[in-house]
Amino acid sequence: MKFEPFIASALFSQPRGRIRFNVPVQLSLLPECQLPMSFALRLHHATTRHFDLRLRVLQTLFSLVLLGDPSLDPAKPVRAKLMGDHDPRYIDSERKIPEGQPGAGPTMPVDLGGFAPILRTYSTYELETLDQISRGDFQFTLTGRHLKGGWQLQRGQGDYWDFQKMDDEHASTSRVLVLDRSFKTGKTLEEI
Repeated sequence: MKFEPFIASALFSQPRGRIRFNVPVQLSLLPECQLPMSFALRLHHATTRHFDLRLRVLQTLFSLVLLGDPSLDPAKPVRAKLMGDHDPRYIDSERKIPEGQPGAGPTMPVDLGGFAPILRTYSTYELETLDQISRGDFQFTLTGRHLKGGWQLQRGQGDYWDFQKMDDEHASTSRVLVLDRSFKTGKTLEEI
């Protein structure tokens, strides 16, 4: 068997994406080719009944506890408290956290989907998300079953943020979200 030298041009026989300024561009760096990152809105009854908003950024979940029900009315922001990062393996889990552990009680996802930052500075979702969160003014779109369109998180005092619907075709001053059943199984908290 004769040894065939590797030909570098074979690397480029596959589609290379767009050409900009006569240079091939990595498709994953173009905003229109990036996949949304995942989010979950979770109903949780630990000490009190509340919603947890989880946004997957890199290899962790940026996590906030909503101190009220999410509202589709842009004039009604919901106060949120920043929590520590959470393990992404639990983004869509439906379970009862055992007594003695932090957050003990039933928890379930009531909405799941993707999110993407509204690009202002960077061309990659991860960099833009990290930049906007660090500035305390994060604007993004959600593609869930219930939460859709533009949303905003604005940092307030300390660990508190405001979670607010942006004014778009998914906003409503009259529609109320009913978020009492698991996205996965249709169960209620009491049934878990």
